Amino acid sequence: GNLGPLSSSALLSSFVLSFLPLREMEQAPKKGTSAPARVAVVGAGRIGTLHAQHVFELSKEGHACVLAAIVDPIRDKAQVLADKFGVPLFGDCAELVAAGVADAAVVCSSTQQHQANVEALTAANFRLLVEKPLTSGIESDRALCAALDSKAPNAVMLAFQRRFDAALLWAKTQIDAGRIGKVFKVFSALEDSNTPPQGYSSPGLVLDMAVHNVDEITWLLDQPQVEKTTAVGTCVYNQSITDVKEDYDDAMLYVQFKEKRLGIIQVSRNHVVGYRTETIVYGSEGMLHINPFKADALNVEVSVYRRDGNHETKNFPTRDYGANQPEFIGRFGLAYKAELTEFVKCVAAQQPFPVTHRDGLRAMEILTASQVIEM
Repeated sequence: GNLGPLSSSALLSSFVLSFLPLREMEQAPKKGTSAPARVAVVGAGRIGTLHAQHVFELSKEGHACVLAAIVDPIRDKAQVLADKFGVPLFGDCAELVAAGVADAAVVCSSTQQHQANVEALTAANFRLLVEKPLTSGIESDRALCAALDSKAPNAVMLAFQRRFDAALLWAKTQIDAGRIGKVFKVFSALEDSNTPPQGYSSPGLVLDMAVHNVDEITWLLDQPQVEKTTAVGTCVYNQSITDVKEDYDDAMLYVQFKEKRLGIIQVSRNHVVGYRTETIVYGSEGMLHINPFKADALNVEVSVYRRDGNHETKNFPTRDYGANQPEFIGRFGLAYKAELTEFVKCVAAQQPFPVTHRDGLRAMEILTASQVIEM
């Protein structure tokens, strides 16, 4: 979701400079490819820095893209990023459009700014990769989706990066092949180990965090129809040690699907020993366990356990992005890059996107279907 700006120019500089030197990289596709997509990054916070890095890398690797610009109203922080990559900096989307330097963009500004940025850029015929959640609420989601369906139905790809994660993709192939029989329950946990960064603007714990898990579960189960949802939330620790105010710091969400299937989602800011993203899929013939928490953050383990004893474990190495970077990047950095690769391919080939604004609306409708009960 909104991953927010870093707390200071120094922190942003440290994160940017943790990447390999990039000035010598040539931003040009290999000969014989289509014209490169000129991609701007809107929002120079934590996730914007990662997306800019990946656009540079894809260009160097021969993909049809170049990093065209950085857009952010907080110029002193954003200038660090723009200077690092040697691209112009603009204060808002209107300036970007007027400059004519880009035809695609990754929108990773604050969630509250998503709708205005998407409307401004799609009006200028940009194609967009938009970070989740789509907007900060269900009504604004519906309004934006209605506008996009009417005026620009193929303009937006929503950034549900888990759909591009190698470990989760392999797990889905096992589910689809019937390896664990008929699936009846999926548990998905997302727990941060630290407080949100200073200046972070959250729409609320459930909307901010559980949007990832809701899409993961419905994707794994091929978009089942929801019957009812129940959620509970409370503040037990994190809110007592941070200036970033949220409604809760710990929550559980239960989603009952048709055909007697259940989704259980746990989100928290209180997993103090490290970042936790863990999924367990229960079936009539076995179980899939994806990324049980452990100290080794550079390896994702996926295990299949079956009634007949035919078990299997596969390991999926992640990428070390270096020091001074947020904990979620170590787990999902390669998924973010794979997602961006698909976005660039679709833009260059003028193809529809595999994930759209409608998927974001579906996740938000599930999250807001039940009022959170405060414990």
